[in-house]
Amino acid sequence: MNTAAKILISLIFLSGCTEKFVEPLHVQFQLPDNYLGFFEVRRAEDGFAIPEGVQMIAIRVPESGLVNLIDQSPLREWHKTSMVYHSQNVPIPVGVSLHTLWTDTEGTTMYLVGTDKEAEDSQRMSPWDVKPRGRPSP
Repeated sequence: MNTAAKILISLIFLSGCTEKFVEPLHVQFQLPDNYLGFFEVRRAEDGFAIPEGVQMIAIRVPESGLVNLIDQSPLREWHKTSMVYHSQNVPIPVGVSLHTLWTDTEGTTMYLVGTDKEAEDSQRMSPWDVKPRGRPSP
């Protein structure tokens, strides 16, 4: 098969795929200013509901580091995550980012706002030792 035919087949395939492609949910965690450390997203009857069909949702993380959602199923699908501080004019410290540490069988997910080294160290910890809590930033 010649090169032009291969390109044409590729373009036809890609055009069919792009029509069916749906942008993944973007979850933006809004953290208390200067928050560093762990936070937990878990299922709770009195939690916040994620509306269906939205492309972006902002979830406010309280000082306690515990986020309750009525239904976490949107977070089980492929999604993008990002973080900002509540006031949005406090910069994220250099070297700090959002890390997903683990999700348990009940759907509770633990996140870390910290360095790559802290995330690596946290992976070696027992899940029972990882508690949601913030710590003062330097």
